[in-house]
Amino acid sequence: MDAFVLSGLGPVDIALELSNLPVMLMWLFLAMYLARANNVVASILFLHFGLVFLTSQEFILSKFSDQTHYSMAAMYYRTGVTSELYFDIKHLPGLLFAIFPIPSIRSVESASMVNVMYYVLLYVFLVKKKILIGRAQWFYLLYPSLMFYSSMALRDGIVMICMVLGVYFFQKKRYILAGLAHFPLAALKFQNFLIFAVAVMFFMITSPRLNIFYRVLMVGFVFFAASHFADLMTIDEINRYRRWMYFENHNESLEGYIPIESYQDIVVIGLLSAPYMIMKPFPWEAANAFQFFQSIENIFIDIFIIFSVYHSIKNKHIRGNMWFLNLYFFTGMCIYGLVTDNFGTAARYRYPFVTFYLVYFFYYFEMYKIKIRMDRMRAYWEWCMSCWQQQVRPLASREVV
Repeated sequence: MDAFVLSGLGPVDIALELSNLPVMLMWLFLAMYLARANNVVASILFLHFGLVFLTSQEFILSKFSDQTHYSMAAMYYRTGVTSELYFDIKHLPGLLFAIFPIPSIRSVESASMVNVMYYVLLYVFLVKKKILIGRAQWFYLLYPSLMFYSSMALRDGIVMICMVLGVYFFQKKRYILAGLAHFPLAALKFQNFLIFAVAVMFFMITSPRLNIFYRVLMVGFVFFAASHFADLMTIDEINRYRRWMYFENHNESLEGYIPIESYQDIVVIGLLSAPYMIMKPFPWEAANAFQFFQSIENIFIDIFIIFSVYHSIKNKHIRGNMWFLNLYFFTGMCIYGLVTDNFGTAARYRYPFVTFYLVYFFYYFEMYKIKIRMDRMRAYWEWCMSCWQQQVRPLASREVV
């Protein structure tokens, strides 16, 4: 356990903290039962759960120090010491960790376990809704970045859940629920909330079949976001983010940094930066083993994305369903490509977008494959019936004669 947790703990507190493991395993078994998980899926989920004890080690905590921040916030909420939190919105992930029904949260491991359980509960939801079928299921279970980041006490796992749920409701044309699912992002990660609003606006402009009620609702939603958060979308604010991330990734130097001068620059640089945001780091850019592993992962992810874009253009059975997903995903890559220079930050910001984009693409692709198989079976059945009729009718006519 972590130093901040061990100090001042009594025997009862230690017993409660140790009881988290069997309680969380009980929740995990219940989730696997609800999802009707087979042995392979169960093994993967247990492996994912076990990553908690790796990602809470000191060499990873030093790189992801905000794990300690959110864990301490959860501990303060549990113990009622809210004066330490000042009810700042940045502590919201800690509150979401604190409300999960386990005996105690006094360590990074406990908060990380809760994050894994939120990931597993999302898995159960998507299985029940028949989204995770075939390739979609295996991608959700085996995507390395998703496994890694959702096994830490970070807000990014909750951000990913909001986005995946929001996309699910949006694709089902339940737009109010989609907006409600994304609304926590206004506090958790405003950039992602803004990206969703921009994608909705583009979808509203380019979708002629949209009901007038939802058009008005979406216009109101976009104007609400723009009016209340206009200060965060100025040239100076965007340059502030770009400077900070450039400074962090270039050994605390701003040499070579080029500021944005206008909103036209935002559009041009954003469009040019999006492909690099998806692909970085390249293997030759990796400065350590972790970045090299991410670069190898990116090769496979890039192949999947190219495959999905190809089918989004060529396949009429997938094209309509993928339109909003493409708008949402590539808007996110443009905006984050504009401000993100650090490789680790890029991977962390990118994985929620990659998750919802490829999970839903693979779902639509699997449904398309099922449709093809059904069409072939139907055609074969019709051919059999046609042959049978050609054989039976002549015999029947001869018997009549």
